[in-house]
Amino acid sequence: MRQSTTPFRPRQNPRSQLGASFPPVTEQLQIHRAEVLSSASRYRDALEEYDALLQARPSSPAARGWEITRARCLVRLKRAREAVEALTAATSNPSDADAERLATLVEAYSQLDDPASMLIVLDQLQKVYPQSPSYRSALFSAGTFFVSKGDWATAARYYQALAAAFPSTDLGREADWRVAWSYYLARDADKARQALVEHVARHPASPHTPAALYWLGRLAEDRGDFSEARALYGLLERRFVGGYYPLQAAARIKALKAKPAARAAEAPTPGQPASSPLAEALDKIPPRDPPRVQLCRQATPSETLGPFLKLASLSLNDPAERYLKAVVSDQPGTNDSILALARFQAEIGKYSDALFNTKKLAPNYFEYEFSELPQPIWEWLYPRAFWNLVQRQARMNRLDPYLVMALIRQESAFNPKATSVANARGLMQMLPSTATVGVPRRRRPGVAQKLYDPAYNIRVASRYLRQVLQAFHGNVEQTLAAYNAGDFRVKDWLGQRSFREPAEFVESIPFRETRLYVETVMRDEVVYRRLMTGAPRFLKCE
Repeated sequence: MRQSTTPFRPRQNPRSQLGASFPPVTEQLQIHRAEVLSSASRYRDALEEYDALLQARPSSPAARGWEITRARCLVRLKRAREAVEALTAATSNPSDADAERLATLVEAYSQLDDPASMLIVLDQLQKVYPQSPSYRSALFSAGTFFVSKGDWATAARYYQALAAAFPSTDLGREADWRVAWSYYLARDADKARQALVEHVARHPASPHTPAALYWLGRLAEDRGDFSEARALYGLLERRFVGGYYPLQAAARIKALKAKPAARAAEAPTPGQPASSPLAEALDKIPPRDPPRVQLCRQATPSETLGPFLKLASLSLNDPAERYLKAVVSDQPGTNDSILALARFQAEIGKYSDALFNTKKLAPNYFEYEFSELPQPIWEWLYPRAFWNLVQRQARMNRLDPYLVMALIRQESAFNPKATSVANARGLMQMLPSTATVGVPRRRRPGVAQKLYDPAYNIRVASRYLRQVLQAFHGNVEQTLAAYNAGDFRVKDWLGQRSFREPAEFVESIPFRETRLYVETVMRDEVVYRRLMTGAPRFLKCE
């Protein structure tokens, strides 16, 4: 590539260029910047911004709120003791800000592993602000603290209070589920069954509905009602299709083939006359929505796509992509433009961008059969880039190549330059500190940059994945949880209780992000296997 002969000159700071003419930074602008940084999880930068605000404007009426938000940033940065010092030094009259202060204290004491102080503050919140959103979040924090200790029975007390006081909120719904799960873990079959049924009845569109159906099926198996179990698993497979729990249900159906149909199932089919609480609950589950948009390319492109087609025909890829992005931004409802953008990005090797744009077209793709979406949509959702590299390294490390592909999809979305806030890099998001283990000191400085090379990254990450898999005796769910959250945490969770099956371990993972991560990778491994080794039938475009 031809090099520019123009010497590089660093751009001057606008403040130094304009001098006295540089406009003053307003309080509103500083507040906006701090809020944006905090919402983007850039807590260190947000902390500096709030420090600057408090130093420049200590008497502002908003200063009280800044102090609390600053303390929340400290908690996110694992500096809970500093947060406690800041929050206990600041007192105020009853207000929403004071309720938020107390809720942040609950979270800080939880992080400090100080349950006594945590519960004292929680009790104060309950007495003074029993209907506040802050009390709601504090109850959830308290429950989550005891879950992290493996004490689901104690956690359930706080989740029950939350679900009862705030039943129509997202946290109330989540707490309702966790109460039901605590009964299941306690092996209280009657309470578990009742709570699972009631959860579906109260929250039929809950993200936990597939799990509820699966665990109701397992309870039916335990009491020998194999007919009800089969019916529940069948409903789960038909309604939710490709998620983690439908896959578990398919495995259970195979395992039940040799079991007798002991007695008629308890009418677990939606749409039939309700004869029991279970049937009534199942009848409330909303049907699966069909794809919402036309996902086939139009025979005659719209006039809007004309300039893009001309640019693309001249191989002016960057201007062509910019044009399409502008069209999508100006007219977000134009699905043909998003479809054209996803197709073009896939063609030029921007697999990550194509994947995310395709998700906009089919956000619930995991609930569809292959036959409900066109083949290109599935190919953009599940890229096959770097397949030869993955095959080679999977074979050398005795790994399932489809699992590695699923990991790449989840970790980096096939973006070789992906970098996380924790500095994990490349396709399978390796930390430089992990990648340099066992590397001679003289060779370590170049490792961080080499992680952006797909061949190097997949080789190192595959070797690391094999080590983690061996450490957890081949248990894939535990391995994935360790890959995401750290092996020390998984070992701690396994030490808290025994689990009857891998799905029980997955459902008990204290971190929502890690639980969803494991479920997604396990699901995507199966999807990749079916796409690449089977003979799926796709929706045909006319």
